[in-house]
Amino acid sequence: MKRRTNRIAAAILAAVVLLCAAWLLHTSQHARHGVATIWVDGAAERTLPLDKDTAFSITTPEGHALSFEIKDGRIRFTASDCPDKICVHTGFIGSETQTAVCMPNRVSITIQESP
Repeated sequence: MKRRTNRIAAAILAAVVLLCAAWLLHTSQHARHGVATIWVDGAAERTLPLDKDTAFSITTPEGHALSFEIKDGRIRFTASDCPDKICVHTGFIGSETQTAVCMPNRVSITIQESP
């Protein structure tokens, strides 16, 4: 009886590990096929694929400078001239459920699945 219980527990554990591995593979592939849109004052400023690592900057019409980095299928603010830097401290985002915002400069980043 104890051997059977151990086999069942091992099978359940193996299934959980396989499901976790499949989920991680899916989420990493999903993020790499997305695109990020930089919004300034509610208007789309730039749309970029997340499949190539790069760094870039923008300047808003009011003269605010912001820098961004795309790495490993994710994007983040790297610098902003806003006073509190919450946008920079947000870190990388890489899924449609995440958004990064610089409220003082009215700049945001959203992620969409590419067609």
